[in-house]
Amino acid sequence: MLKLNSNIKTTAIAGSALVLSLTTPALATVKPLEAGPIANAQEAKVKCPRLAQQHNASWTGKWWGIASGNMAVCEIDVRKGEYNAGRFIANQQQAGQVCPATAAKHRAKWTGEWRVTIPNRMAVCKLSFGVREIDVGFIRNQGEANLRCKAAALREDSAWTGKWRTQGSTSFCQLNT
Repeated sequence: MLKLNSNIKTTAIAGSALVLSLTTPALATVKPLEAGPIANAQEAKVKCPRLAQQHNASWTGKWWGIASGNMAVCEIDVRKGEYNAGRFIANQQQAGQVCPATAAKHRAKWTGEWRVTIPNRMAVCKLSFGVREIDVGFIRNQGEANLRCKAAALREDSAWTGKWRTQGSTSFCQLNT
């Protein structure tokens, strides 16, 4: 009987993954975000959206507890390069006024793209940061750079340029964002 339950769970997970891949927009990246302890759904409805916003993301409405109630995870939808405009944008002319200011606030460039996230309430502007360096600790050699820089690019939802440098006891990987 245990084997049957295991197969049912596996089938359900595979089916859920298929449905998720068919329903998730191409630009979306859904991932878990550690949230600290969350006691119940009511607390999750307050804590998860706030944490998602801090990570330039939106909460999917899903959360779960781990580590015997000492930690919870909120599922967030991160859209690469999209930043909250702080208000609703009705048309391209308004976007041309609002999005450059949003980009300046984040020391980035506006790509010219924007979209409404909450009808009549909120919009996001797509920003580009160009090339930037990210601290990855100390790298001893090229093999280690390949591992650390690729991992950093994956974490940052970016691409590694293949370039890295060490200054003192810290190394930096160059990422395209």
